[in-house]
Amino acid sequence: MKYFLHPMAILSEAAALVGVLLGRIDILALGVVGWVAVAAWLSIRSGPKSAALPVLSLDSVRNENRTRLLPIKRLHDDIAKVVSEHSDKPVVKVVGGEALSEARRVGEHAIRLLNLRDQVLSAVRGEEDARRRLELAEQQLAEAGGPEREAIEVAVRAHRQEIEHYEGAEAALQRIDAELRLAEAALAEAKARILVSASRDGSAVEGDSDLADTIRRLKSLQQSFDEAESLTRQEIR
Repeated sequence: MKYFLHPMAILSEAAALVGVLLGRIDILALGVVGWVAVAAWLSIRSGPKSAALPVLSLDSVRNENRTRLLPIKRLHDDIAKVVSEHSDKPVVKVVGGEALSEARRVGEHAIRLLNLRDQVLSAVRGEEDARRRLELAEQQLAEAGGPEREAIEVAVRAHRQEIEHYEGAEAALQRIDAELRLAEAALAEAKARILVSASRDGSAVEGDSDLADTIRRLKSLQQSFDEAESLTRQEIR
């Protein structure tokens, strides 16, 4: 019914009707052919569409940080494309599909780590002032005597503890940056392994130990991310 009501189909139907009324076979044939063409075109348009490739969204990442994640995003999206283009091969469809799932988890976890990195940066902004306060307090302590010395010693200890907190935050920054580099390397390896599997003639799912090892490394990276995230949250409390 939807084909009959389409404007292009209505025009074709009208032409066919005019052909009947005027006894013009040529106009009737033109109307019928036009209607069939419109119906075929509408059928193709409404037919099943190919699924869109999964992509790693960076919508939750600040613009300033997206540059850091672009290599990871590109690798994830490249893996998705390879798996889609070679889904006719069982090893790519099954094992490569599992690698793609792990790659997505790695990418999403990398996004969380980078957002956490922003919190760490906020936590270390006062380090320079804290070091100046410690330097001043130590100078005062060297010159102090009597009752005021004890109070200054307390202040010096407090400033040193504050700086230790900042140093822990700086270590967290280095840890996060290292994890992001590991993620990029692991995804690059996964992409290469999937491409190798796709280039092989064999159709068996079993036997691709290199790709299986890559998946294990991606899963292990998840645990490393969890540990880095947990330690970082402890250090910025």
